[in-house]
Amino acid sequence: MKRYLSPNVFWPVLVLASIVISSATWTYIMVAGSDPLTVRNIGLEDVSGTPATRFEPGDLVGVRREVCSGKAMVIEFFPSIRAESGALMALRNGAIFTPAECRETVFWFELPEQTPNGRYQYGNLVKYQSNWIGRDEGKAYPPLELEVVNAPR
Repeated sequence: MKRYLSPNVFWPVLVLASIVISSATWTYIMVAGSDPLTVRNIGLEDVSGTPATRFEPGDLVGVRREVCSGKAMVIEFFPSIRAESGALMALRNGAIFTPAECRETVFWFELPEQTPNGRYQYGNLVKYQSNWIGRDEGKAYPPLELEVVNAPR
């Protein structure tokens, strides 16, 4: 006995399945976004551009990284330093336009004058939009270690 599916059933089922699969695919593409950023730490440096990890309160600290972006977008950044005790000190935040390329960046910040001695971890959380509907996505850049010492001036 030959079995076959009637055209009155086959074509509506095929069209309905195509619509469902296409809708799911486009929804995923529009909402899911991607992770277009790749970040590699190069290191910390002092105001003269010399690599350093020990700083005094009030010093300018440069954070040098290689940032690769798979698409042009605006990135908001929220840097901070965290003490070994867990205390978090927020630093000046901002935003920057990042083209779709790899480039070396340096972010400068001033250590607050009241920063106590100790070891700290510099962290940076970034927020960006890489999907079609404008939903924010975030990423934490790799942390860097630094030490604050109160040397006599």
